[in-house]
Amino acid sequence: MKHRKSIFILLTIVCSVLLSGCWSYSEIDERLVVGTVGIDYAKKKDMYRITIRAINAKPTASGIELVPVVISTEGKSVFEAIRKSAPLYGRKTYWSHLQSIIISDKVAQEDVFKTLDFFYRDAEVRQDNMLYISCGSSAEEVVRLEAVLQKERQFTLRYAMRTQKFVGTFPEQDLVEFGSKILEETIKPIVPIITIYKDQGKDMIRIEGSAVFLNRRMVGKLSPHETLVVVLLRNEFKNPLMVSTINEGKDLTEAKLATMEIFDSRTKIKSSKKSDGENISVLVSIELNAGVGEMNYPMNYVDEKSIKNLKNTVEADIRDRILKTVKFVQQDYKSDVFGFGKAVEISNPKLWNNLKNEWDKEFSKVPVEVQVTVNIENTGKVVSTE
Repeated sequence: MKHRKSIFILLTIVCSVLLSGCWSYSEIDERLVVGTVGIDYAKKKDMYRITIRAINAKPTASGIELVPVVISTEGKSVFEAIRKSAPLYGRKTYWSHLQSIIISDKVAQEDVFKTLDFFYRDAEVRQDNMLYISCGSSAEEVVRLEAVLQKERQFTLRYAMRTQKFVGTFPEQDLVEFGSKILEETIKPIVPIITIYKDQGKDMIRIEGSAVFLNRRMVGKLSPHETLVVVLLRNEFKNPLMVSTINEGKDLTEAKLATMEIFDSRTKIKSSKKSDGENISVLVSIELNAGVGEMNYPMNYVDEKSIKNLKNTVEADIRDRILKTVKFVQQDYKSDVFGFGKAVEISNPKLWNNLKNEWDKEFSKVPVEVQVTVNIENTGKVVSTE
């Protein structure tokens, strides 16, 4: 019994020495906790200009006050510019809470993978950070505006990104997925676009549309409606809206519109060889379960013929949008953001091995057929509005 007691005391002493505290810890008031980083070129394009939105933990009589700060520095590399921020506040930056990386469109038009090298290598940086491309404004302007909006109404880009699956007009792209798709041969990444706009005289941030990448460079932009099509084909949204035009009009008082709420969707992409054994074609099959969210014209909601006519019109509208977007991307960007290459690889690995080195050229020529099925599950009305 005495022997056991001695062993217990000895183990307690050893554990208290080995398990208490951390040899590499830092007090919170000794670090700047980074939330957002923006990457631009300096004026002469010979250096990077890095802008950081961070939280400065400032000791006060009542405890610690969290003060948002924005710091801009320049360096030959991203890492060098980041290190130069430390003397400005007498604190090193802490990157484990980084949430957003904003890259200016000018930087994105070069080898963006090289620009992001620090964030892939640094042990503190988590790989679930969201990527954005700033268009029309510098990344620095966006970071500084985000800091202002955070203080005014608790807005952050991370919170805005949580709505992506319910909007669909911009993609969700984190650091690890972007790196995977940049190196992937069968599908290319798209990244959400940030712009600054005026609302009643105040600057605001809008996330809408997407930047298209090919060979590690931004090669163009997609509108919100075109982005919705890409996201639809990639099965990357949850509950967005699609506004279909029933009849054209010069304005909203004349145009007939049906706003459909998509409950879920299933997209299948298949490829097949033509009779010559080499050329391929792609079949896109989409099934949508939707409800009528809003209509600006009268309709008999209990008449099966009226519902069928609406179904056919919406299907034709979605099919037309998909074909136009696919053709636009094929001709203007030659970047397979849809994943057609993956379908070719799955259906015919041997053929894919012959095509993959020149897939950008082949992709631009692939004929695409689209089949759309819309299941209208509810109309939101049980009586006629005619």
